[in-house]
Amino acid sequence: MKIILDAGHGGIDNGLYVTAGKRSLYPVDGEWYYEGVENRKFVDQIAKALMLNGYEVEFTVHPTDSTDLSLRERVARVNDIAKDHEAILISIHSNGHTNNSAHGHEVFTCNGCSINSHKLAEIWLKNYFKLIEQKNRGHKKANFYMVKKSHCPSILIELAFHTNEREVRLLRDWKYRLNVTIAVLNTIKEYESRKTR
Repeated sequence: MKIILDAGHGGIDNGLYVTAGKRSLYPVDGEWYYEGVENRKFVDQIAKALMLNGYEVEFTVHPTDSTDLSLRERVARVNDIAKDHEAILISIHSNGHTNNSAHGHEVFTCNGCSINSHKLAEIWLKNYFKLIEQKNRGHKKANFYMVKKSHCPSILIELAFHTNEREVRLLRDWKYRLNVTIAVLNTIKEYESRKTR
């Protein structure tokens, strides 16, 4: 099975953040939190751990590439991989809100998504909250293009709110990043074991 990782939004190109918005409301501890940049760091760490555990990993956009690929291009890459291989997609994001007190973690599938997408989301939440204390905003359904148009089991994860100062510190914390990585690995292992029963 191939694991397709999607780092949402763009990175830094020639010193400039590629994706307008998608950042902290103000610098936290002297630095802006750029969602697309940090999504790439999460994806890079997760990919390395998965490969060490024998998984084949593909990317919609490589973590070293700052390009903010369109959703259409991202999904085309996913579906090109999924047409010849069993695959799952995990799209990594952080959340934003105009209210800086909004906080917590949520995962999305879509109305009409496969049963396996919903199963993957539920397994993810269980494994995430085994390791991380945070508000559980639950498993939600929305017609996000990434999960709606991908032809394989797919989830879109909103790790925490980059518009909340406390959660920016969480997103930057090495232990949190490690736990997210472990949760992804455990989720995939459990998904595989349940899928084959």
